[in-house]
Amino acid sequence: MNEIRTSLPTESKRGSYKANKFLIDENGKLLGVGYENDKIKIESPKDRSYEQLEKSNKKKENRSIVSEYVTNLIDSNFYFYFYNEGLDSIDTKEIYKLRFLYLCTYAGYYDKKNGGAYIGHRNGNRFDKKKVKQLLGVSENKANDTIKELLKVELLIEDKEGFKVNSKYVKRGNLTSKEKKKQFTRVFNNGLRELYNNCKPTQHGQLYYLFKMLPYVNTKFNAICQNPNETIDEKVIPLKLSEICEVTNYDVSKAKRFEKEMLKLEVFGQYALAIVINGSGTCYKINPQIMYAGNTVEDTEALNELLTFDFKAKK
Repeated sequence: MNEIRTSLPTESKRGSYKANKFLIDENGKLLGVGYENDKIKIESPKDRSYEQLEKSNKKKENRSIVSEYVTNLIDSNFYFYFYNEGLDSIDTKEIYKLRFLYLCTYAGYYDKKNGGAYIGHRNGNRFDKKKVKQLLGVSENKANDTIKELLKVELLIEDKEGFKVNSKYVKRGNLTSKEKKKQFTRVFNNGLRELYNNCKPTQHGQLYYLFKMLPYVNTKFNAICQNPNETIDEKVIPLKLSEICEVTNYDVSKAKRFEKEMLKLEVFGQYALAIVINGSGTCYKINPQIMYAGNTVEDTEALNELLTFDFKAKK
């Protein structure tokens, strides 16, 4: 039998503590050193791999629970909107930005071969220009102007296959590790379509204000607030109406008009934007049937209450 030999540090110290624990692999290689009164646990590579696997499995389990909650309580058909990627700063009218987000509800999965997500049927058949204009639900001239402008600012890309949406801002399907680090929310196809189709074309600019509020929307409670990552309801600091006007670049002197116009917006017989009055004061919340960013089990715990109490059907 071959004898395994390794070289151990005889006088290794950390401060006043001497080394008294050594982790050695089967080939005699020194993997780690422990010291007197050391509370740090020395783990073998196998231990670390097991813990990493457990963490990974827990994350998958949580994602599955969140997905099930969202699907059961809202809808399974949505796309991810990366709201801090610059759509708001594009030099074009807000009605065009909203119409772009609406058309994205008809976009499919990213096509690697052609480098984009095409507007079309769920079965994969792509829409031609005539069909895209019909979807917009506006006059012929306004539809032509919309498509022309969206192509100009590269929110839409046209090729021989059809119209692609700019994937810098939206994506359907699973997110990559890099994409998960971005600021995003789910935009529900049926919710946005319902909202869009219940509005006059002149109201499309007003709809876009809901999306301008996104950086301030709490991921758990859908409240428009100063601390969107707060998970304790009592600690959420709501934005006042005047502050909402400020962050969305709406004329503060017309704040009440803004509120009145936003409260006209409906989705499935409910307010798109609700005023909730509680012990903390007045809070404005966006209906999660339009958009919802909650991504943890803790986030989704509040979702049922949102849908049941805060967004009951209008009387």
